[in-house]
Amino acid sequence: MKPFKKWNEALGRYSLERAKQEAGDCEASMFNVCHYEEWRNFLDTTETLGPRQQIEAVNRYMNTRPYI
Repeated sequence: MKPFKKWNEALGRYSLERAKQEAGDCEASMFNVCHYEEWRNFLDTTETLGPRQQIEAVNRYMNTRPYI
């Protein structure tokens, strides 16, 4: 998604604002600001990986999370 830098920035701003509006504190089970920050930090760790490795990393990450 690197070719879509402006789109990614806009999506990031939207997601952060939505998390702020919809969520309470970091203890909330639904998506909140802390969950968003954790997700963004994880994505930052995948930037140097190839596309397939990114997909595998995201799959592993999501499989560690409870289904809501």
